[in-house]
Amino acid sequence: MAISDSQLEALCRIPVQRAQWASLYGSVRRSGYAAIRDRITPAILAEYIAAHADFIPAWESYSSDKRTDGGWYLQRTNEGCEVGSLTIPYPREVFTDRAIGCAEFILREVECINCLWPWRRPRWPRHQSRQHSASVT
Repeated sequence: MAISDSQLEALCRIPVQRAQWASLYGSVRRSGYAAIRDRITPAILAEYIAAHADFIPAWESYSSDKRTDGGWYLQRTNEGCEVGSLTIPYPREVFTDRAIGCAEFILREVECINCLWPWRRPRWPRHQSRQHSASVT
């Protein structure tokens, strides 16, 4: 079953709509992420974000406004953007395509929030071969 544009939009709108909801976990739950969790990939999400680039600054703002050092960060750079974590032992990545970097960040961050319950196992990031322009440091 394909992922609809409305499902992708609901996921991308989390930082825009989270002010309406009491918790970030509630925002992720209301986005419908659980229904697409096993089917969504960074490539699918990046394609949607590339066509709706106004979501990129919303996620960059969300990342810079976080009041914790946990989870993931998304930071704009001269090369594009950087995705990394201060607490998760995974190398930071620099993406020349901001849509791809933003998609990677969204899936890592949302999965981290979704897996706050101990029996859930995070799906992102994956260590498989990358088919995008990223440098790992």
